[in-house]
Amino acid sequence: LGSLPVALFYSLFVDYYVSSLTGAVKE
Repeated sequence: LGSLPVALFYSLFVDYYVSSLTGAVKE
């Protein structure tokens, strides 16, 4: 139960990191 918020936060963090990373590569 306690790991669910952590997994959600981690997925959001990874999505943001990857989007910023790919954005830098495209730019």
